[in-house]
Amino acid sequence: FGLAPIWSPWGTLYLAPAAAQSWEAMRAESLRLYGQDLYPDGTLSAYRSYDDQAYLYDLFLAGAGAPANPPGTSSHETGLAVDVAEPEMRWVIDQIGAAYCWGKAHAPAEWWHVDYLC
Repeated sequence: FGLAPIWSPWGTLYLAPAAAQSWEAMRAESLRLYGQDLYPDGTLSAYRSYDDQAYLYDLFLAGAGAPANPPGTSSHETGLAVDVAEPEMRWVIDQIGAAYCWGKAHAPAEWWHVDYLC
C-alpha cells in the first residue's frame, strides 16, 4: 500500500495517505491554537514495517523496550498510528484530534499512542 510523508525532527516519516494529510492539518492547527508542535517520538513511532514491529516486540519481550504488539497486529504497520513524543502533544490531540479523526482507540495503557480513526 502507498504511504505519504509527515514531518518529524528525525527526518521524514510516513503514514497512510489520509492519515498523513489529516496529521499535518492537525499539526498546523495545534501550532496555531496552542503553539505546540506534534510529531512522532522517533523513527519507529509512525509507520513500521513487519520487521520493525518484530524488532520492537522482541525488545519488549526481553524487558528492554516499551510495550509492543506482536508483528502483524500493530496499527503502526498499517500507517494508522503515531506514538507522540510528549504528554503535552497527547493533551492537544485530546482537545482537537476528533476534528481530524485522531484519537485513542488502541493501547489504553500507552498515553503516547494515538490512532487515525476514519
